[in-house]
Amino acid sequence: MQIELRKPEFVMRLDRLGSFHQSKLSFLRSFIREFKDWEFETKELELDENGFVSIEGDDGKTYDVQIDK
Repeated sequence: MQIELRKPEFVMRLDRLGSFHQSKLSFLRSFIREFKDWEFETKELELDENGFVSIEGDDGKTYDVQIDK
């Protein structure tokens, strides 16, 4: 069986070379596509004098977190 090789002018075009490996930009595109339908909300937290706060998660559990100043 003999396979016909593609011409280098076709294979080595810049627009084709970029598709052979992941780049930071292609990762960012896939990341945004994956998380575009997520809903985010911000909450104002009241820290105690030591930087601790209790947060209730979506799962109903309470999480104690310390924020470094």
